[in-house]
Amino acid sequence: MLTQTGEYALRAMVYMARKPGEGFCGVKEIAASTGVPANYLAKILQQLARSKVLDSQKGFGGGFRLNRPREEITLFDVIDPLERVEKFDQCVLGQRLCNDQVACPLHDTWKAIKGQYLGSLHSTTLQDIADFRSKAEVLEHKSTSPALSKR
Repeated sequence: MLTQTGEYALRAMVYMARKPGEGFCGVKEIAASTGVPANYLAKILQQLARSKVLDSQKGFGGGFRLNRPREEITLFDVIDPLERVEKFDQCVLGQRLCNDQVACPLHDTWKAIKGQYLGSLHSTTLQDIADFRSKAEVLEHKSTSPALSKR
């Protein structure tokens, strides 16, 4: 359900959430680390700064940083300024009138899916994502660990 813009925003925000310290991250640094085109990323980060999810600073040593602790920033905080999730209130089939009283054939199904999606966005934080280690990351870390390579 995420657009490419939403995906890029999440990549950048997780990168900043995983970065220790209070310093600012430059767009080029974030772009290189996340594989997001720098020009496109700059626009995304500027929008998130306007939405008060990020702090921004111009000039030498400037860039972007999280505006609040990572455990206080939900995925909704990141996605909504870019994708305006209220658009999910529209009928999936494009009908002008679609509600609980006058429903299209997909209304109840879409309502349940939308509720789960929005619930996940509101309940998942950047900390949840930043602290997650995929099985591939864990295996890669174990295979390069000095303790294991001595065996």
